[in-house]
Amino acid sequence: MSTPSEVLLHALENLKSEDFEKFKWYLKDSPVPDGLSRISVSDLEFANRSKTVDLIMKTYGLDCIQVTLHILGKMDKNQTAKELSEFPFKPKEIAAQYQSKCQAILKEKFEKICEKISSTGPTKLLSEVYTELYLSPAESSVQHEVHQIQSWSNPEPGIVCTDLFKGQSPAGGPIRRVLTKGVAGVGKTVLTQKFSLDWAEGRTNQELQLLFPFTFRDLNVLSDKFSLVELVKHFFSSFKDLCSFQQLQVLFIFDGLDECRLPLDFRRTRVLTDPTESVSVDVLLVNLIRGSLLPSALLWITTRPAAANQIPAECVSMVTEVRGFTDLQKELYFRKRFTDQAETVMSHIKSVRSLDTMCNIPIFCWILSTVLQKLLEQTEEPELPQNLTQMYVHFLVLQLKQKNIKYKEKEKKQGNSDWSEENKKMVLSLGKLAYEQLQKGHLNFCTSDLEECGMKVEDAACYSGMLTDIFRDEMGLYDHHFYCFIHLSVQDLSGCGLSPHSCGPLASVLSSSSLTHLDLSHNDLQDSGVELLCEGLKSAPADSTLSERGGAALASALSSAHSRVTELDLSYNHPRPLSRAPDRSTAPPTVCQVRLHYSL
Repeated sequence: MSTPSEVLLHALENLKSEDFEKFKWYLKDSPVPDGLSRISVSDLEFANRSKTVDLIMKTYGLDCIQVTLHILGKMDKNQTAKELSEFPFKPKEIAAQYQSKCQAILKEKFEKICEKISSTGPTKLLSEVYTELYLSPAESSVQHEVHQIQSWSNPEPGIVCTDLFKGQSPAGGPIRRVLTKGVAGVGKTVLTQKFSLDWAEGRTNQELQLLFPFTFRDLNVLSDKFSLVELVKHFFSSFKDLCSFQQLQVLFIFDGLDECRLPLDFRRTRVLTDPTESVSVDVLLVNLIRGSLLPSALLWITTRPAAANQIPAECVSMVTEVRGFTDLQKELYFRKRFTDQAETVMSHIKSVRSLDTMCNIPIFCWILSTVLQKLLEQTEEPELPQNLTQMYVHFLVLQLKQKNIKYKEKEKKQGNSDWSEENKKMVLSLGKLAYEQLQKGHLNFCTSDLEECGMKVEDAACYSGMLTDIFRDEMGLYDHHFYCFIHLSVQDLSGCGLSPHSCGPLASVLSSSSLTHLDLSHNDLQDSGVELLCEGLKSAPADSTLSERGGAALASALSSAHSRVTELDLSYNHPRPLSRAPDRSTAPPTVCQVRLHYSL
């Protein structure tokens, strides 16, 4: 079926050269929608027929046919006008065509989901595996993400996702721009996908004519200038005939603000109101979020909590929070994954506090169910993980086994061992990557970061269960790749649920390490675990100027019933007299930093 722009071009091609110039003369004085400028004389002066069609589409949007018919009527070109009027391109009909096209694209994009980390794995229907997420008005928190989960309660959901833009904002006006927060892996992305799929399949929010989902990961790499329409065409090439959003109700979804590397400067960025003007992507986004550009549009932005303050409060109608699964939703998730052994699985999860707490996060449920599934398949009475550390070790071993199977021909030559020298080296490289990028505050990293840690791109593919290629998307827009760990707690193991039993192996590591910083926050160590760790620390290589007298005084103070010290940093405080001042640029800290927050 012909598009409006193709029909307009056909009509203009039926005009003789003299009539075409007359058409452009009428066009420059035609009324335009509010907020837009008339087509300039200079733009029209040398415009050919196809360029003129583009100018009409950009300026008049859904009214493009009506404006053209009006001018043809003034010119007494009744036959051309009659032919043009026979096409079903009234504003409502054009909007319906756009909606149908957009829904078809999003249905194909989101209908199926890969439950495995690699996007090349088997897929399932999203509607079959999706478990409704808990959504609530947002609360402020300065806690580490892993610890926020421990404070979540399970009240009834306050906001139904499909009703996100309905009703009134807390300030009393219409809801146009929503910011949704949630910790890593809680399901923000899948939530937006389910919202999009429900719309695409005609179940909800049919008042929207267009819905365009973007990720900040994709936007980060754009260096060219775009108008708002050009940006949509860049990611949705099927909309090549779209030239305006006038009279269209459109929703833009921007997923993953925490991954944004664009300079979103709401104070200094100039105001932009023309949706046809090409600017840098950051200017485009700032003005779209401000409401200066296309103020009728709806916006939905998702982010991890720490990045939420990038958006000024006055630019947001409502802030919501995805709190993951309630107890009932957790049970529903695992009953979908396990049929015969669902009771065994649920009983075990409820018996281990750290596992039960982390299962509020959907991606953690996936990791845990992957581990439990394999363990239950291997033996009738498996030894199930009793804490997060054991669970992640099982998960790592599982990835090694899958890698060995996937690349079995190569492994046969090198010896098919889960803990081959190659695998040991790779695990150390993964640990180095996690630590160094965490030190830099990076959650996403590029190929050069992998190479600095002794890894190759092929290695990332081998360990796709731990490290996922986040640019392996179906649009195929980019040749370069970025990577991230599948969940924050894989990269950052603070609060990893160490038990007294875990302290023995850890103590042996400490005994051979010149440790200067130890963070044991949020671990259920108990007295027996602390005693084991202290034995390891006693045997550790020491380079300390702390005298016996100073050590005794410090120990006495810390052991006092009145002491509430949870963090102590005595680095570079040389208690014994020194013949000269230490060089801080080269000397290691002589007393370690110790953190004891919530170490039970």
